[in-house]
Amino acid sequence: MGLGKTQMKHLRELASLAYERDLERSLQTVSNSFKEWEQGIISARDLNDVIHEFHNGRARELYNTYTLNDPVLSVAYGIRQAVLDISEVNEDCKVLLQPILTAFNKQSQFKA
Repeated sequence: MGLGKTQMKHLRELASLAYERDLERSLQTVSNSFKEWEQGIISARDLNDVIHEFHNGRARELYNTYTLNDPVLSVAYGIRQAVLDISEVNEDCKVLLQPILTAFNKQSQFKA
């Protein structure tokens, strides 16, 4: 089943929203490191390392996940990460997500 223009636009908007929310949540680690630096707990060099690692690691991972993937996969991942709720998805798009969300659930059952 192909995606219509309206569905594609909606899913891209949701993927963008999920990216923003997941990035914001992930930046909390960097924010905490700034606080530690301000309190003299870590050095400027340590803070720089945190920023560098975040930029080259988690930030890049999130960008690739939410902007380079198929929007259906990105939205499903956002729901899986709890940065989107299924209630935010238009009814005509939920059917597209269901097989992926089911696969995610089955995958999590096999993790130790």
